[in-house]
Amino acid sequence: MDLLLKVPKHIAVLIGEHDISYRDAANLVVWCLFAGIPHVTLYDVEGALKENCARLYKEISRSQVEHFGCDSRCKVVLHVKGQELPQKNGQRNGYKQHINVHLASSDDGRPHLASIARTFCEAVERREMAPSDITPHLIQRELGDVPDPELLLRFGVVHSLLGYPPWQIRLTEIVTLPTHCNLRLSEFLEALAKYNKREQRFGK
Repeated sequence: MDLLLKVPKHIAVLIGEHDISYRDAANLVVWCLFAGIPHVTLYDVEGALKENCARLYKEISRSQVEHFGCDSRCKVVLHVKGQELPQKNGQRNGYKQHINVHLASSDDGRPHLASIARTFCEAVERREMAPSDITPHLIQRELGDVPDPELLLRFGVVHSLLGYPPWQIRLTEIVTLPTHCNLRLSEFLEALAKYNKREQRFGK
């Protein structure tokens, strides 16, 4: 991973398969952690990852030990919209590395944006805010102050975004792989290498 010229600040992982391998999803998170990637979004349409976040976190802890030993002092923070996960959160003090894992589903796409729009419209009707107060910065803050992903790994045979928020990935490099099950580290590194080639090609 040290040979890569640049790593993305945010990787999105779209799992377009019916069965989710929590073990392999956890491995992806740990590889991102040790590549120095501060944000990773795990997306599945039905929200299974959000519903089973405790299981995922357990697998992430297992993967850390398996790959890097029990003394690995790294912080993993899970984020789920509308949920507080205090047992997963905490301060960064004393940790060598830190990664934010955002769990998302189709509910966090257009329906979430529509809900924000309704809230703004109601506030304008009540004269609690003016239309001119609704700025891109305000909308982004409501959506969550997370950088747009520079790389999206799409797993499965369906070549669509499956409800992933399209406004977040206008400039995102998309790499499609047949399955996330039994994914190898070498395949993950190949995807990062493709991202690096794109960055060099466009001079970013």
